[in-house]
Amino acid sequence: DKECSECGKCLDNATDILALPPSPPPSPPAPPPLPWGSDFYERWQALEATQPWEDSARPTVAMLEWPDPPWFGGHWVPEQVAVAGGRALFGTPGARSDRLGWDQLADADPDLLVGVACGYDVARNLEQLRALRREPRFASLRAVRAGRVWAADANSMFSRPGPRIVEGAELLRAILVGQEVDPRAAVRAT
Repeated sequence: DKECSECGKCLDNATDILALPPSPPPSPPAPPPLPWGSDFYERWQALEATQPWEDSARPTVAMLEWPDPPWFGGHWVPEQVAVAGGRALFGTPGARSDRLGWDQLADADPDLLVGVACGYDVARNLEQLRALRREPRFASLRAVRAGRVWAADANSMFSRPGPRIVEGAELLRAILVGQEVDPRAAVRAT
């Protein structure tokens, strides 16, 4: 078959020959669904829009991804702290978790310390934090002395990327402002 632009054997050419207006262009495809649903983004943005403190007054927060030797939470955890209203003492959004020295943690002296050992639930994180009582530098931390040490369900809300990271940020907000917290999500460790 020989191709021709004026034979009228294909629809495009037929419309030209018959002087009919061409068919309308196809509608653009619908935008893909948000990966975690719009609720995730709306809740995250609501936290961002309702910061409880001015930047200079944000409480300092240490998120322990591992208790001993201490590691700080990286990746999205610093962002969770920031959107909750705190100031993460360690970590940069998107950067990996890393090891801390006990002296670094003691020098930073956080207002709040949250145990979020990678993959552990509340009970396991509580067990890990209670074992730290033998460490003198842990006992000297402002958060420990003030009873602001919490064990959280890291497995669900901090260790894995997914829609529940907004729940982790909401949990941190509740802890920071002194609201009641579901004990399945976190418990006070001191």
